[in-house]
Amino acid sequence: MATAVDFYTRVANRLRSWGFNVEEVPGWQSRDAEPKTAFDPTQLFVEHHDASAATSVDGSHAYVVREKLSQFTINRSGLIRLCAAGITWHAGKGGPLHGVPLNNANPRSTAVEVANNGLGEPYTDACTASIVALEAAWCMEAGRGVERVVGHREWAPTRKIDPRIDMNWRRAAVAAFVASKSAAPAPASAAGSYTVRAGDTLGGIAKAHGTTWQVLAQLNGLGNPNVIRVGQVLRLPGAAAPTPAPAPAPAPAALSPDPKANPIAFQRWYNAYPFRPALLPVIRPLANNWGPQSDRALRKVQARYGLAVDGIPGPKTRALLHRLGYRG
Repeated sequence: MATAVDFYTRVANRLRSWGFNVEEVPGWQSRDAEPKTAFDPTQLFVEHHDASAATSVDGSHAYVVREKLSQFTINRSGLIRLCAAGITWHAGKGGPLHGVPLNNANPRSTAVEVANNGLGEPYTDACTASIVALEAAWCMEAGRGVERVVGHREWAPTRKIDPRIDMNWRRAAVAAFVASKSAAPAPASAAGSYTVRAGDTLGGIAKAHGTTWQVLAQLNGLGNPNVIRVGQVLRLPGAAAPTPAPAPAPAPAALSPDPKANPIAFQRWYNAYPFRPALLPVIRPLANNWGPQSDRALRKVQARYGLAVDGIPGPKTRALLHRLGYRG
């Protein structure tokens, strides 16, 4: 268990260093559905949606914690919660996949339950950013490629449908995020700082620099003084606080192709999408032109998600279609 606790602590600290809010659920270090079974959290990462009502910010978080269903949850506002450091009951029968044996993913994987109803609810930008960052942090700490990030339905294709998003797109986003962080230069040690080396302890560093581990822990915002990592740069007493880097400009929202450019592709996507039955009868027959049925379908989607109902695939509509999975 100590190894898993250390692993998840590193994942959480990496996320915090990137500016993401990670909340530790009380008791997460000892929460384990199978305490007598060996656990390796680094072989597979499995993404789920929790099928919760779209009106609930936290979704099924409390239930997930109580029933030990995943190591992490992400709510609709993008808050990441660390819930368990042991095995959770999330995967069930499935596989084999990426070396994980048949029906045996729980002792070999990390899971996240994301608040989403799975019925066409678009993920918020904040929620999507947190999902991608969590999966990237897991890849980097586990030393795994993004192919190890899978959807539950990829583990159990005959039983499960979650998450209802394009996992190839998700893996591409995670790969891009990992590449952006890997390319960032490591901070250089400067006067008034110390770079952690293999075998260091916070107490030993403090003693060598004439201070105490308590001072170093407070100065560097260390929640757990027993967890420092090789390459980490620690401020020493008397050093000036680092000047924060300017916040990066927000990335432009990803847009789907213009649905009017390929009416048949839009019609097929609309007919197959889970939200369609509640909005409008299936489009028949398919037509390679933008006709009244396609126009009504687009307007219904706009109305369902609170956009201006004008039938025009402008930037906001195309950003929504992209979040809903339309790729032309």
